[in-house]
Amino acid sequence: MRKTAVLLFAALAGCASPYAQFYQGRTSAMEIPGYIDTGEAVRLYGSNDLERDVATLMRQGYYVVGSSSFTGGGQGATQGALMAQAVKLRAPVVLSFSKYIGTSTGVMPLTLPTSSTTNSTVNATAFGAGGTVNITGTGTSTTRGTTTSLIPYSVTRSDYVAVYLAKIKQRIGLYVKPLDDDTRRAIGTNSGVVVAVVVDGSPAFSADVFTGDIIISVDGVPIAGPDGWNDVLNSSGGRTVPVVIRRQSGTVTKMIAVNRL
Repeated sequence: MRKTAVLLFAALAGCASPYAQFYQGRTSAMEIPGYIDTGEAVRLYGSNDLERDVATLMRQGYYVVGSSSFTGGGQGATQGALMAQAVKLRAPVVLSFSKYIGTSTGVMPLTLPTSSTTNSTVNATAFGAGGTVNITGTGTSTTRGTTTSLIPYSVTRSDYVAVYLAKIKQRIGLYVKPLDDDTRRAIGTNSGVVVAVVVDGSPAFSADVFTGDIIISVDGVPIAGPDGWNDVLNSSGGRTVPVVIRRQSGTVTKMIAVNRL
């Protein structure tokens, strides 16, 4: 029993880190345009509201490199494994979330081989023309079989999520998301993106662009979703351009500088 437990522990210890196994995103933060190598040690923060805390870090100029998400009993979900994944990604900030979802208990049959050996002694007397002879001999027999024991187990399961972030240089200081269908109908156009985050101290922040604003066009070019937004920013680097915004108070135009990366 003790040997079995040791072997099981060794097998679990040799498993790949779940933070690496269940990671989705860029292979390195260095792939991100404008990546800033701050040289800082990895900082790990616990979170009970990832959406809120990710937005807070994005307002500080951070960008999401990728995330790990899995459900398990905690094997390998250690702080060391999490930090190692962050170092591999060159991501200096990690948000970590875990939530207990239940414990499963039961019994597991464990069948092991058994064997028993029997030693026997044989005494015999042989009669012949020359008289009698006493004969003594020994023998060994082995009986093989199995024995089954019921081993109780208890497995605690939790949901684990980790989000990795890195600092980047800002072109304009806005993170955007696509328009939903209701918003398209309300504004009467399919062109545009919604401002999700405004980076503190950025050109957009200084121009008083707000979360929830709808950007219709940049430098006279209609915005065809987030991809179109990135294309326009790439072509506007180093210039100050007019940005047309729709908000509840009406349509406004802001002159905003777009940085080169």
